[in-house]
Amino acid sequence: MANESSPIGICGHHPSICARLQQERETANANPEVYFVGYLYLAFSLVALLPALLILAILLRPHFLKQPFYQLLVFFFTLVAANVLLTGVRNVVIGSDKEIKRL
Repeated sequence: MANESSPIGICGHHPSICARLQQERETANANPEVYFVGYLYLAFSLVALLPALLILAILLRPHFLKQPFYQLLVFFFTLVAANVLLTGVRNVVIGSDKEIKRL
């Protein structure tokens, strides 16, 4: 039977994943501020990206994509959106890894 504190079926087939999940859970319980700051950045980055995503939605219409200038704008806004999102995710992951190494 799977461990109650882990996703169903993970512990039986992948004990290393189960151990990592348990370690993450313990770290998050002991130091919630590490995760809070990372997730806060991620939430604010999504709010900050709303205008860029709106512009992307407008520029992705077929009649805009036929013009090279608009293709360049789509590329730019896609890079900006991906960079901000990945930075937020990276902050969450690095924050958790730093905390685990400190333990």
